Amino acid sequence: MAKIGILGFSFSSHDSLNEPGCCNTRLRRAIERIVRKIEEGIGIEKISPYTWDWYDPDNQGERLETSIVIVVQREIGYSFEDSHSPKRIVPDLIIDQHRISGLRLDPTEVTAQAAELFRHEGVKIVVPVAHPIFCLTESKGLLKQAGFEVLDMPELIGRIGFDPKSNDWWTRGPVRLLWYAILQKFFGYHG
Repeated sequence: MAKIGILGFSFSSHDSLNEPGCCNTRLRRAIERIVRKIEEGIGIEKISPYTWDWYDPDNQGERLETSIVIVVQREIGYSFEDSHSPKRIVPDLIIDQHRISGLRLDPTEVTAQAAELFRHEGVKIVVPVAHPIFCLTESKGLLKQAGFEVLDMPELIGRIGFDPKSNDWWTRGPVRLLWYAILQKFFGYHG
């Protein structure tokens, strides 16, 4: 059985009474689109035939059955709980906190926790789902560093936008995000 991972990185946060927020709902919808495409076999041609045995040579080129392992950050996890989708998707793991008490959950830590489950489940290829402007490039790099092949499906992520009601000031609009990126790049600032 072929196993593909999907890792959802949240964008914006609210207190638990107001979760999931508009951006994380859009990220959940992107995950649902990606699951449907993988189940239909669309997009699989992007996978390198040299590193992934998608077609079974002993079965006259028949497509192997696919298993999808889904890991998301807490804010996207809330969105799955609120989902009214006809085919409800349940994440295999919802990451809600850093393993070290008091530290902020960042993409590096999310990737590290997800990698443990992916390795345990035999996942070799992961589809990152993140804000295309802010986190997608970083998440691809983190997954590659962790030893996974990345299946890039940005066309299915779509526009995530910004969340004016977010607790995180940098996710409220494009100018704020630009300032945050500058603070990160030149001064090492992390929310």
